[in-house]
Amino acid sequence: MRTYHATTSLPADVHRAWQVLSAVVDWPRWLPTVTSVEPLDSAELRPGNRYRIVQPKLRPAVWVVDSLSPPHEFTWSTRSLGLQVTGSHALSPTGPDSTSLVLSIQFKGPLSPLAVAIGGRLTQDYLHREANSLRQELAYRASGKV
Repeated sequence: MRTYHATTSLPADVHRAWQVLSAVVDWPRWLPTVTSVEPLDSAELRPGNRYRIVQPKLRPAVWVVDSLSPPHEFTWSTRSLGLQVTGSHALSPTGPDSTSLVLSIQFKGPLSPLAVAIGGRLTQDYLHREANSLRQELAYRASGKV
């Protein structure tokens, strides 16, 4: 089992950060690591809902929401033969207009060593890019230019 993490401070209260983070169908608009998010059930983020996600350099995958605790965290996972990948998105308030973001991806299963060897570096890069992109999107929205 291997887990990758990225952490950053966001320029928004936890509710505003959650509003942007949990609108997963909008991610392709501001997140360069996601090409498309297609809801297979409904666009609303709910446990059990599935989303087909296309990302550059990765095979399309169907992610299923495992747990949801608004406005603090959601986890989802995708499975293929011999591999389970779980993504966690966690927000914690750190002040009236600041929030801590922790993103993580965990690889489990017999094929996880191979997946880590092939895609570990890309996974870590994507997590950092996603954390930075969310920070930039929230700063852009706070500037009033939206």
